Amino acid sequence: MQSTPTVALVGWLSACSGTPSETDAQDAATSAGATQASDDGLWTTTGVATSESTSSSGDDDGGTTTSGTSGGSTSDPDASTSAASSSSDGGGQTDASGANAPPEILSLTVSPGILSGAGSVLIVAIATDPDGIDDLIGGTVASADGFVYGELSATADEGAYSLQLSWGDLNAAEAIDIDTDDVIAREFEVTFFDQSGASTVATVALDLESAGSGLAVCAGTSVSLASTGNCGACGFSCLDDLGSQFVGGVCYDGLDCEKYGSTYVYDADTTCDEACAVAAGPQAASSGTQGCQIHSAGGDCPDPVPNQLGNCPSLTVNTLPLLGCTPDETTFLSCSCYGVYVP
Repeated sequence: MQSTPTVALVGWLSACSGTPSETDAQDAATSAGATQASDDGLWTTTGVATSESTSSSGDDDGGTTTSGTSGGSTSDPDASTSAASSSSDGGGQTDASGANAPPEILSLTVSPGILSGAGSVLIVAIATDPDGIDDLIGGTVASADGFVYGELSATADEGAYSLQLSWGDLNAAEAIDIDTDDVIAREFEVTFFDQSGASTVATVALDLESAGSGLAVCAGTSVSLASTGNCGACGFSCLDDLGSQFVGGVCYDGLDCEKYGSTYVYDADTTCDEACAVAAGPQAASSGTQGCQIHSAGGDCPDPVPNQLGNCPSLTVNTLPLLGCTPDETTFLSCSCYGVYVP
C-alpha cells in the first residue's frame, strides 16, 4: 500500500492579548504563510515532505506552538512537543491507493504559554483530512494519563477548533503541586478523528507557576511553605501528630516542625532522654529533654523537687542528685521533651 506524503508546514501562532477567546482561533486560521483556503474549501500548503512530525516554537506572548512539519522527527531535541501520530482502520473515503487517510493536524497552540496561580488558556488547533474536510468529525483534549478535559469546538473558520481551560480545570484533572519559585509543565494530547475511526494525535505543553515570588502551589493554591499547615512541603502539617505523643507544633523557617510535650518515667533506670525519644516517635529527626521534675508521693523526698536542668537528660530515679532523701516505689520523673520533624 502506498502511503500519502504529508506536507511541510510553516508554524504559526495566534496573537494573544488579555483573556484568550475564540477570536484567537479565528486569527490563527488566517495567519500568513500557514494555510489558506482554496476554492473548493480545502486547506492548501506549500513545501515538500516525506513523513509527519511536529515542531514547537515560543512566540512573543509566551504561547507555545506545535505545527506539522516535514522529516521524520523534530529538528530540536529539546522541543516541548512530540511528533503527531496517526492511525486508520480503513473504510470511508480513500486516498489514491484505496486506503482511508487519517486526519492531519496542521497547527496546535496554547496561549498564553504560562499560568501563574490562576487564569485560563486557549488551546487552538487547525486540522484537515486528505479525504475531504467533511470526513473530519472533531477532536478532544486530554492529559498525558488519559483524563479528557473536553471536546474541541469548531470555530467560524473551516478546520479551526478551540477549547478554553481554567487553572481550576487543570487542578481538577491532576492536583497542581509546585515547589517554591519553581515551574512545571503540563502536557496536553489533542486527538482528531474521522468518520472511519482513524485518528491523529499531537501534543502541546503549558508551563505552570505560583502566584508570586517566595510561594509554592499546594493542590492548586499558592501558599507559603513556611506555614504551620504546609511546612517545607505541601501537606506537611505541624498540627498533625507525626507519630508522636505531642500536640501542636511550630514551623521554623519552612525547614522543620518542632513539637513539645511531657512524659512520665516510672522505671527506675530509664533516663529522660530515653523517655523523650519514645514520646517523640520514630518520625522525629531528633529529640531531647528540656527540663524535668522529681515527684514522690511518699518517703522523705519533697514533692516536687525544683528543676534539675543540668541533670535532666541523663537523670533516672536511681541516679537522683543529693537531695537528703531516699526514693521509694512512689518516686517518678516528669520530663519536658521536644521533637524535630522534617518533610
